[in-house]
Amino acid sequence: MKPIIRFYQQFKQTSFVRNVYVCDVYAPMLCCDLINTIIFISFYGQFTAQFDRNILQIINENKVPATFVVILLVQLILIIIDRALYLRRNVRGKLFFHVFQVIVVHIWLFLVLPRITRTKFCNNIAAQLWYIFKCIYFGYSSVQVQLGYPKRIAGNFITKRFNYVNQNLYRIYLLIPFLLELRTIMNWMCIGTALDLPSCLQLDDIYSKIYLFKCLKWTEKKHRTQHGVTRPKTTNYCLGALLLTLLILLLMFPLLFFAFTPSFYQPNPPNEVNVEIKLAGYLSIYQMTAQYTDSVPFTEADYNNLRSSIYSSNIQPTIEDSAYAFLRDFNPNDIHCVNLFATSVNLWEISQPIRDIVINNLRSNLTVPVRFSYTIVRNPPNQDDLENIAAVVTGENNVDITAEDQQT
Repeated sequence: MKPIIRFYQQFKQTSFVRNVYVCDVYAPMLCCDLINTIIFISFYGQFTAQFDRNILQIINENKVPATFVVILLVQLILIIIDRALYLRRNVRGKLFFHVFQVIVVHIWLFLVLPRITRTKFCNNIAAQLWYIFKCIYFGYSSVQVQLGYPKRIAGNFITKRFNYVNQNLYRIYLLIPFLLELRTIMNWMCIGTALDLPSCLQLDDIYSKIYLFKCLKWTEKKHRTQHGVTRPKTTNYCLGALLLTLLILLLMFPLLFFAFTPSFYQPNPPNEVNVEIKLAGYLSIYQMTAQYTDSVPFTEADYNNLRSSIYSSNIQPTIEDSAYAFLRDFNPNDIHCVNLFATSVNLWEISQPIRDIVINNLRSNLTVPVRFSYTIVRNPPNQDDLENIAAVVTGENNVDITAEDQQT
């Protein structure tokens, strides 16, 4: 411990005194932290045991890993602590925070992470990239500790210049939910002020509007816009039509995307089809099972013949319209024709008295219900990365027949 204490005493004599050459490098440190956060999100699998997977594949499983949330929370806490030390101009706290991060990061990268991912650090490209930007952060952090914090804390570094880049970056900054409020609350906590929190929020809102207004004046000055002069109609029509088109596309984009994107309507042929026909409430008179090899995809000619047969059939107009509307939502490659044998796989085991009753009912004017039921087994779409769990679709149709329906 004595060498550590001696190093701290020597460092204290040179660093904690008032330095003329102060430096503000908080913005580069924040950028390094944000870049590291993006690297972690983009290459999440290389920081966990699931080395060959990314965060999009994991989110597609409708779950967010707890490790992902914990590491993001830790990264956010580190950024908040760094911001608080910057606002308080606490050089001693920054030194301890810097040493703590150096120790923890090297232990995590070189000892813990290789055991989790079972990959050496020299073979983990994402970890190497993350470590490079973290070393850049440590370089800026050591400069900040050595030279100290400035007496006057600068405002938002994006608003120091007036140009298109800073203006668009600031608009993006304002669009991020709760980021402005988070910064304002931290400033109100760490910087002495006579204002209450609502007043500070209102003041930052006024400052934002003033900066955007100054950017607008800078644009007018650069393009030398004349005030009080009617703009040309061609400019109004061209720019207005472009903006209207963009707004309409933005409003209709979700509907257009789902309607014309073929990836949402991929063909999903059945693996197995079970068909059963029952007469009244008795045992099945027909039962058959067809496999995937018994199905044939529809062609364009088959599709047109099916539509023509619907039009030429003598069914009710409402049923005809419903069938045509249902068929219109599908393409020929979406339909498969399943071939079933004419004979049933099971015998119609029914006693002679019951059989006589059924025959008498069919010959008389009594109505006999016929139930056609089916069971379709298929694989759910877009499940290549998951287990091949089959989906089952069942349904049935009931038709009433009488003596008038007999074939002559």
